[in-house]
Amino acid sequence: MLDTTAGSTLVTGYFTGLELKNMLEFFLVDNPAHPGEYFPRTSGLKVRHDMSRPKFDVVTALELGDLDRRYKAIDIAGKDARLYSLTTPLYLATILVAIPKYTKGKLPLQAKKKDGQPLTSKVEALDDLRSGTPELLPPAGTLDKASITTTDGTGAPGEIKEWQAIMDHLRNLPAKNSELPIITGGGIEFMRPLAGESLWHPTRASHRQQRRAEDELRDGKPVLIKLPEIAHNDDKDGKPVGIQCHIGHRTLMACGNSDGDFEMLAWTTAGAGPRFGMLIHHTDADREWAYDRDSHVGNLDKGLDGVSVRTWVVTSMKDDWKAIFPEAATAAE
Repeated sequence: MLDTTAGSTLVTGYFTGLELKNMLEFFLVDNPAHPGEYFPRTSGLKVRHDMSRPKFDVVTALELGDLDRRYKAIDIAGKDARLYSLTTPLYLATILVAIPKYTKGKLPLQAKKKDGQPLTSKVEALDDLRSGTPELLPPAGTLDKASITTTDGTGAPGEIKEWQAIMDHLRNLPAKNSELPIITGGGIEFMRPLAGESLWHPTRASHRQQRRAEDELRDGKPVLIKLPEIAHNDDKDGKPVGIQCHIGHRTLMACGNSDGDFEMLAWTTAGAGPRFGMLIHHTDADREWAYDRDSHVGNLDKGLDGVSVRTWVVTSMKDDWKAIFPEAATAAE
């Protein structure tokens, strides 16, 4: 699917009723540090649960349907092998398929195709909207094939959405020890296994949001216990602190797109010698999404004001970016 709208590509997989239950069990384990943040929200599915029950066994019933056609209970005991389709953004799908790993096999599931065969790649799970939405497809010969995944055999494009400029920049960067440190606000344990496969360059998740942990002896064996407390929050004034702790030196250049990056840019460009700071201004409502000062997400207010007294560069996605997503890259060149 070549989706030119902002957001994450949609993927579809098929699961049994028990596997749907296992997914919900995972997200119903509440995080005391962020109560309710991971509470599952679905369309067309009613979930009955009892939080007083044991962990990974709180879901008591699932019903599929809607208000017009009414809801019907489905088997969650594993006796019925019937498959049900589940469509979700690709980002969430990467979490879902890793649930067996995260729970050490306590919540097994396998993403499948409609015929029941296991899905073996992201491409196989892409929702194909071509028959109903031809306007999403770019003209022939306008694809940057190095930046997308193509389906086997036909070579038809199946996009795993990323910003074209980010991929081009990563390819051109020299990598020390064949890796690049990735700096972002995501949880470090979650991002480590994803960093290498999500970008077109060898990477390592070196600087993320981290939670506190402590060493304990359980049944005579030392174990690390994650605590419901944040050890380091990689946002705002936490970014330069994290960079120094994890990378070990002030960076030569920094790029951000919200006020959460202000302190990182200020710290980077205050160093001696040549430095570079850049703000990406999301101004293209047609090709991506326009937001800045008044946005409830990705707010960019203090950063724009700070440009006037600093040497930062502001790049407008609408005026300065020839291509935003891979499908337009070749045409723009």
